[in-house]
Amino acid sequence: MLNPGLHPPAGLCRRDLERNMFVKTQSLKVSVRVSNEKLPLRQILRLIPATVWGLGIATFLMNASTIIILGFSPLFLTTAIGLSAFGVGLIEGVVECVSWVMRIFSGILSDYFRRRKIFILVAYGLSALARPIFPMADSVAWIFVGRLLDRIANGLQATPREALIADISPPHLKGACFGLRQTLGTAGSACGALLGVVVMEMTNSDFRTVFWVAVIPALLAFAVLVFMTEDDRFSQEYSSKKEAKAHPKLFEWRSLRAFPASFWVVIGVTMLFLAGRYSGTFLVLWAEKKGMPLAYAPLVMVVYNILSSLSSLPLGAASDRYDRRYVLALGFVLLAASDIVLAQAPSFSGVMVGVMLWGLQFGIIQSIPVAMVADRAPHGLRGTAFGIYYLGCSVALLLASTTTGWITKNYGSVQAFYASAVLALVATAGVVLIRPAKERATLAPSPKKSKAK
Repeated sequence: MLNPGLHPPAGLCRRDLERNMFVKTQSLKVSVRVSNEKLPLRQILRLIPATVWGLGIATFLMNASTIIILGFSPLFLTTAIGLSAFGVGLIEGVVECVSWVMRIFSGILSDYFRRRKIFILVAYGLSALARPIFPMADSVAWIFVGRLLDRIANGLQATPREALIADISPPHLKGACFGLRQTLGTAGSACGALLGVVVMEMTNSDFRTVFWVAVIPALLAFAVLVFMTEDDRFSQEYSSKKEAKAHPKLFEWRSLRAFPASFWVVIGVTMLFLAGRYSGTFLVLWAEKKGMPLAYAPLVMVVYNILSSLSSLPLGAASDRYDRRYVLALGFVLLAASDIVLAQAPSFSGVMVGVMLWGLQFGIIQSIPVAMVADRAPHGLRGTAFGIYYLGCSVALLLASTTTGWITKNYGSVQAFYASAVLALVATAGVVLIRPAKERATLAPSPKKSKAK
C-alpha cells in the first residue's frame, strides 16, 4: 500500500498509482532473475509482451501482402501496360524516397503526440485501402498512386512501430522482442513470395487475381493491430503536468542534446556497414548469371528470407544475455564471408551458399542495431531516435546501390563483392568504438531545465 501522505500525480488515481508501482516492482524482480539465468527460447517467448506479438503477426501479414505487390507490379507494368524499364525504375525510386522521408517525420510526431498505435493503424489502414487499386488499375498513373500510398504507409508505420516495441519491451528482452518482430516479418515475406508464385501458376499468370489475393492479408493485418496491440504505457510516462512540461516541442533541435554519444556512434557504424551492402536484387542477377533457371528467381528471395527468420530471434535473444556488440560484429563478418563465397562461386549451387550467409546477416542487421538504438534513446524521444536511424539507413543504402552499380559496370560483379567485404570488415573494426549502453530510465530533459543546471 502507498504511504497515506503520498499524493498521486495529476491524472492518476490512487489505485492506478499502486498498480503501476506493483508492475514496476515485479518487472524489476523478473529482470534481475531472468538476466542471471539462461532461459530456454520457449520461456523467453512466453515473457515477450502481447503487443509485441501483435505487431509481429501484423507485420507478417502485411509483408506477405507487400511482397506480392512489390514482386509482381514491375512485371505487370512492363508486360500488361507496356511501361519501359526506365519508367519502372523511376516510379520505384520516387516512392521509396517518399517512404524513407516519412519515417523521420512519423517518429517525431509520435513523440510529440505521445501516441504510437494511432500512426501504425492509420498506416496499415492506408495500405489496406491502396491494395484494391492494383487489380483495378488500367494505367501507369493508377499503379503509381497505389505504390505511392503503399510506401507512404510503410514509412508512416515503421518508426512508431519500432518505438512502440522499445517502449513496452523489458530491458532484458529487447533483443528478443526486436528479433521476434523481424523473424515474423521476414517469414511473412517468404510466405508471400511463395503464395504469389503458386497463385500465378494456378491462374496462368493472371496478375489481377494475384493482386486481389494480396488484399486479404492486408485487411487481416489491420484487424490484428486493432485487437492485439496497445500503447498506454508511453502515455502514462507523461501522466503528470510536471512531466508534460518536460516534453520537448515539435521539431525542437535542442532535444538532440539528450542523445548520448554512443547513440551517434551506433548510427555511424551501421551506416558504414550498410554503405557496402547491396540489395537482394543483386543476388538474383548474380545467381542467374551463374546458371540459375529464370523460373527459380523467387527461390533466392525465399532462401534468404527463411535464413533471416531463423537467425533474428535466437541471436536477438543472445544479445540480451551477452553484449549486443558481439552479435552485431558477427553480422558484419557474415556479410564479408558471404561476399567472398559469392565472388568465388563457380556455379549456381555455390551462389546459394553465399545467399544463405547473406540471409543470416540480414536477420542480425535488421534486429540488433534497432535494439541498440532503443538501449540508448531517451524514453520521450524514441520515435525521433528511430527516425534518425532510418534516415541514416536510407542514405547509406542509396550510396550502396549507386556504388555497387558503378563498380559492377566498370570493374565487374566480383570486384563489387570484394568492395562490400572490405567495408563490412572496416565496420567490424568500428564496433569497438561503441560503448556499452546504460539503461536510461529518465524522460527526455527539458531545454529550460538543462539550462538551469
